[in-house]
Amino acid sequence: MNSLYCTFKNLILFITISFVMLALFSCKNKNTETRPIRKDITQCVYASGKLFPVDDYKVYSKFPGYVSEIHVRVGDTVAGGATLITIRNDQTEFNAESAKNAMLLAQKNNTNNSPLLSALKNEVSTAKARFDLDSLNFARYSNLIKQNAISQSQFELSKLQYEIAKQNLMKAQNNWQTTKDRLATEAANAELQYQTLLANKNEFLITAEKKGMVYDVDAKKGEMISIQKPVMEIGDKNKFELELFIDETDIRFVKPGQEVVFTIDAFENETFKAKVREIYPRISQTNKTIKVIAEIEAQNSSAFYSSLSVEANIIISTKKNALVIQREFLVGKNQLKIKGEENLITVKTGIENIDYVEIISGIDENTTLVKP
Repeated sequence: MNSLYCTFKNLILFITISFVMLALFSCKNKNTETRPIRKDITQCVYASGKLFPVDDYKVYSKFPGYVSEIHVRVGDTVAGGATLITIRNDQTEFNAESAKNAMLLAQKNNTNNSPLLSALKNEVSTAKARFDLDSLNFARYSNLIKQNAISQSQFELSKLQYEIAKQNLMKAQNNWQTTKDRLATEAANAELQYQTLLANKNEFLITAEKKGMVYDVDAKKGEMISIQKPVMEIGDKNKFELELFIDETDIRFVKPGQEVVFTIDAFENETFKAKVREIYPRISQTNKTIKVIAEIEAQNSSAFYSSLSVEANIIISTKKNALVIQREFLVGKNQLKIKGEENLITVKTGIENIDYVEIISGIDENTTLVKP
């Protein structure tokens, strides 16, 4: 019984090995010989990237501070200039209040009835009264000296007193005018300083640059935010675009207007179309790629989400009914081995993809090729 079982087992093993050898032999013959065929061929450049809303932008705070209030939620549509977040900064509040107090004091000092200007104005009045008195005395003594009614020394003394009173009046008037001008300048500067700090205080209201939908809010009430980290993402509600990256060796093939066929992992067995709109003239030193922006056609915006990963093929060229061979039979860039001939022949190639290469001249559909 055991002998019969072993014989049957060996027979099954023999049959299995025979089928495997036959399959391998068939595959070997199939894969080592071929003839050119006619088929449509499309040459593409592979790209990968993400899907973003049109006019997508990150929102940053211009100053650090604590989030006092968040005025919008994810999914809201906001207008340009709309307040998004209110930020509290105690130091700025203090500076603005101090500047306001300084401005009010400067404005008070700049009025005609301010204590300083009133005191200087009194000095001018006193100097004017003294000048008027000494001026009359000098005029009277001038007449008396002509009549020899007074001595020369008395006349010189009245003249000296007149000159001193004149200088004192001019000094008091200049002092009053200079102080008045200085106080006016100080008041203007204090108001400017206050308005500047008030404007900075308003900068703590983070606003939207333009209309769009809120796709992300990365801030919480009471949280400290910095100027380096974005707090929101806003973009077009109805239009999306592709941000693709291609290898630097393929950039020579890509041009604006070319068709893009792409897939999204979230939408299995679906393909979408786009067109190349913009090619960035800079190569990333990190991964040696170039960024390409493509516009999506026939969009269904309700199905798309920001930052979805995509894989794409940028169609470089397409040819109908081209004479093609399998790429694996090509030797180097443009040589083939014909069955029965010892030496390789050179052919002229055209467009190509990952599987096939177009043959423009050198062989025809009746040529049998073998792998070298």
